[in-house]
Amino acid sequence: MLLTRLTFEPMSVWRAKQLGGPELQDYAKFIGWDADTYVLADLIDAMNQNTATIIAINSPAGSTPPETIIYPRPGIETASAQPTETLDNFGSKLAAMFGAGNIGG
Repeated sequence: MLLTRLTFEPMSVWRAKQLGGPELQDYAKFIGWDADTYVLADLIDAMNQNTATIIAINSPAGSTPPETIIYPRPGIETASAQPTETLDNFGSKLAAMFGAGNIGG
């Protein structure tokens, strides 16, 4: 009885996979995530931030504050710690694009 009902449920993941189509590929990463799930993830992030703040306030001076962990969400990648481009690379790219101009002369 319950298995036959899956074909009629509009929010059924099974039905979405059976229907397929290009829109399923765009929507697949959000299956299982609704507004409530995002709110819960935000609450977890807020609790982690508050905990890290309390630890930082009560730790001795000069110690490094703890790093907060962001709850993983679909489609959001965490930023890398190291920048992908340094200022020297950026300056040389600008000089290549616009010419040296009045630099150094």
